Amino acid sequence: LGEALRASGDKEGAIRAFRIGARLSPERADVWGKLGVVLLEVGRYSEATEAFLRATTLSLADGQYWYQLGFSYMASGTPQSAIEPLQRAVELRPDRARWWQLLGEALVKSGRYDEAIAALEKAVKTDQDDVEGWLALGGAYLKQSRFEEALESFRRAEGLSPWDYRALLGRGRSLLSQGHLEDASGALREAARLAPNEAEPWVGIGELYMKLNQYDRAVESLKRAIKLEPDDDTAWKLLGQAYYLWGQYDGAIEAYSALVEKMPEGKNNESEYYELAISYIKVGDTASAQRILSLLERKNSSYAQELRKALQER
Repeated sequence: LGEALRASGDKEGAIRAFRIGARLSPERADVWGKLGVVLLEVGRYSEATEAFLRATTLSLADGQYWYQLGFSYMASGTPQSAIEPLQRAVELRPDRARWWQLLGEALVKSGRYDEAIAALEKAVKTDQDDVEGWLALGGAYLKQSRFEEALESFRRAEGLSPWDYRALLGRGRSLLSQGHLEDASGALREAARLAPNEAEPWVGIGELYMKLNQYDRAVESLKRAIKLEPDDDTAWKLLGQAYYLWGQYDGAIEAYSALVEKMPEGKNNESEYYELAISYIKVGDTASAQRILSLLERKNSSYAQELRKALQER
């Protein structure tokens, strides 16, 4: 009944049916697994996680449930928790490329880049035609500044899917990082042509213009990116830097102020506050810079000493 209701689109009805099934036959891992899948589909991640935990307890040797548990943790935004179940999954089924890929992505999000690369290399070795695997591997290589390997990975993805803007974007970023500005420009512009409503290509083009010292064009591209994705912290920070390097300090203050205001409490944002303070100094607003200095001192930030020196030298 639960499967029929799910197929008909009645997800809530399916959840009720699977819950009844789990209550009547609590020893059946498959029922808990099916319940978890439907809960995932409606975005009830904590309940889905509980269901998959029950399934893994009942069927320790079934890699599918471990994978689904890891997937649920990833969907709920807790990649660190996803790592162990995904490791169990690939131990049980090392032939599953997608499982290796998700493990790699969880490791990347947890900052464990060397392990991530190892997992993603296994993903593409298992399925050399998996575009998503090559894209993820290229991204991990970029994180480690392994630009040639990143470039090769993105080229492999592009060869499999020539119209995927992410492959072109990755190739452009790899070339940009190596200083091949002309080649990077072609790839980034093509990515923006293929996906004009995606923010990332415009961020890349903004970075390109900054390297070319064309700050007015950088600002234009980064503003376009922010209009498409207002929560892109990287775009806001680059916009502040572009305005500053252009000598438009009021624009830099506006960008950095928006960035620090929107960053969540507790996030490491000391460099952003420092750059905002330096912009205030440039327009003669030392009072605002002093307030930021007090904040950085309370945080015991290394930026406090640099800012204090900048205030003394003005």
